Amino acid sequence: MDSAIFNRGSDLIVGTNREPNFYEDKVLLPYTITLSKTISETTSNQIQKTDLEGNPLFKDNIVIDEITGEESYDEVTTSQKITAYETVINNYRIATDQFTQELQNVLQEDGSYQEELVNIPVYETITTNSEVPVSYEQLEPIMIPEIISKTYTFLSNPYIFTADEIVEAKKTSIETAKNKTLIYYDENFTPAEFAVLNGSTGAWFISINPNAEIITEKITLESEVTEIEIYVESQNGIDVEVGVSPEGEFLPVVGGLVTLNEVSNEIFVKFKNLNGTRRELYAYGILV
Repeated sequence: MDSAIFNRGSDLIVGTNREPNFYEDKVLLPYTITLSKTISETTSNQIQKTDLEGNPLFKDNIVIDEITGEESYDEVTTSQKITAYETVINNYRIATDQFTQELQNVLQEDGSYQEELVNIPVYETITTNSEVPVSYEQLEPIMIPEIISKTYTFLSNPYIFTADEIVEAKKTSIETAKNKTLIYYDENFTPAEFAVLNGSTGAWFISINPNAEIITEKITLESEVTEIEIYVESQNGIDVEVGVSPEGEFLPVVGGLVTLNEVSNEIFVKFKNLNGTRRELYAYGILV
């Protein structure tokens, strides 16, 4: 059976299809899982930095720290900086609100001309100075490492996934393989989950004592059931039974299936080690 090995501290996958080393555990994968993740990767390429609107950015007012040698600067969207100006004198002739009068021949409606007094505007000359840039400094573009998005599957790069993500994908693969809904699943056990614990809990497994049994605490389901399938990952020699009360009758699970004596949304699961040596339980689930 395939497996994914993860680090207990980081929860990240560190290997596949091998036995765990110190401070590692594994998630068994009875069926092929479908899992992908898109991550950002930094490449060796350098690209020009842009602002939120996509405008290329340049360095302005660069300052070098004398002690650390670190560079600081303003980020601007202009590629050039004006370094010198030239003063240009501009003369404009504009009309004032004053007029003079002079006699002029004015065309009449009948086509003849007649001498008339005509208002002639008085103009004045205004002189302005403007600063025209004549020298520029080319600013240095701000270059940053290129970051690209890349999608990986579990098969192509398992090391970017966590154990929790693997377990979720595993649960989906179990549902797909069984063509049923997984309404309960557990493989990261704690002692508090068991009403009877003749054994010891390790990291992601339970070691059941020789010729002994463990019984879960009450498992409350979302809906009432009669026929269920029990999915189990364990060493050989462990029988599974299901009951609706801890003191009542427990029915054997045969071929993964069991039919309860009554409709219930509360069940207890018993795991019986029939061997003279310890046996380990790794995971179990309930399907309908």
